[in-house]
Amino acid sequence: MINYYDVLNIKPSATDKDIYGAYIKLIKQNHPDVNVNKEESTKKSQIINEAYHILKDSVKRKQYDNLLDLEKSKPTKDENINEGHEHKDIRCEKCKTKDSSLRFVIFSSVFSIIMYTQKSAHGYILCSKCRVLYSILWNIEVMILGWWGLPYGLIYSFQSIAENSVGGIQPDENNFTLLNYLAFGFYSKGQFVEAKDCLKESLEIYYNKDTNNFYKYLEEELKIPSKQKSFKNKVFSIPPLIYNILLILLFISVPIYAIITSPPKTEYSTNTKSNYSNIDDKPRKNYSLEKRESKSNKDTIGLNLLENELPKNGIIKKTTKKKLIAPLKITTSSVYNYYIKLVDVENNKTALTLFIRSGKTFETNVPIGRFELRYAAGNKWYGEKQLFGPNTNFYKTDKVLEFHIEGNKVAGFEIDLYQQRFGNLKEEIISENDFLDSDE
Repeated sequence: MINYYDVLNIKPSATDKDIYGAYIKLIKQNHPDVNVNKEESTKKSQIINEAYHILKDSVKRKQYDNLLDLEKSKPTKDENINEGHEHKDIRCEKCKTKDSSLRFVIFSSVFSIIMYTQKSAHGYILCSKCRVLYSILWNIEVMILGWWGLPYGLIYSFQSIAENSVGGIQPDENNFTLLNYLAFGFYSKGQFVEAKDCLKESLEIYYNKDTNNFYKYLEEELKIPSKQKSFKNKVFSIPPLIYNILLILLFISVPIYAIITSPPKTEYSTNTKSNYSNIDDKPRKNYSLEKRESKSNKDTIGLNLLENELPKNGIIKKTTKKKLIAPLKITTSSVYNYYIKLVDVENNKTALTLFIRSGKTFETNVPIGRFELRYAAGNKWYGEKQLFGPNTNFYKTDKVLEFHIEGNKVAGFEIDLYQQRFGNLKEEIISENDFLDSDE
């Protein structure tokens, strides 16, 4: 077996940069155009190219390193296993198991940050149980760290998850050699059942005459029985793909379940648009209220009530002397009727009082200035003193509404007083006294 590291004059621990540098140097020295003996130079160049082709690829390099390691451990023809040759004890790198389920396997990992993406190969000799475990662990890492690079992070992540999900890359040549090597070791120690199982597994990968003759010798002449799989081995002989499909479904279903079952958000993303035009156009900022439940003020209003007819949509009181020139549009929910106050933040006095029935929209003009929107909500109307009776709820919005003019332009607002998941206007519960203070 050719030692590609010797071909390039580098160490097995060489980095990708070292491999590339050695390749460029040697390919220039041995190019047929700069050597008298072109035939010999061509052969050397081919070997150099072959070495570089294998070692520059992380997956192929892992396969080659494994074969090279096994090749170095094999006894020569003149050596006898029982006469001092030290046979390498190959076991699972995770749990130290030694049986016919051992395979050389390569898992892929992806690490991405914005425009940087790196895909790496990790080679192990693992038993069937640990292959399942490692395939899941490497896929979890790829799912967490692999997606964030553009454009290759997503592509490499899908490739790696697909490779890892089937138990990693398991090169046939490597595993045929590994199983025959294990069979030789088991046989030399008198463990004929394990040796037979290894030979059987290797024949399923490649048919080899010598391997087949050895297997028949154990089966027919020595009458060695096949080893019965334990329950644990049967469980982990299930293809890793099944376990990884369950993992991927879990990875997808958890956030979906969290989104579906989560309550409406109480924090708000801003989608307000600062929109200005001529004063005649009266543009508005758009506000959507996300409503939340509150305790009713049952103890604040008397119980001797007489239900009144609902007022019409419109302005009930105008206590300001300022001109009404800025546009305001309010749309209410279909659940409550609304008794609304536009309170001047400078003096805490009510400038306008409105009534809007449930599910209706009302448009009006309001004064220029900075105002707070306070409102009472309920179903049955008992007049301006009792409002909506003991079930009246009192609120104010968290934003100050600033109506102003710049040159010949005016800014107004559109407000939706009903629950929206991504609303950008937050409401606060207030007491009855806070609501009524603005009337003084």
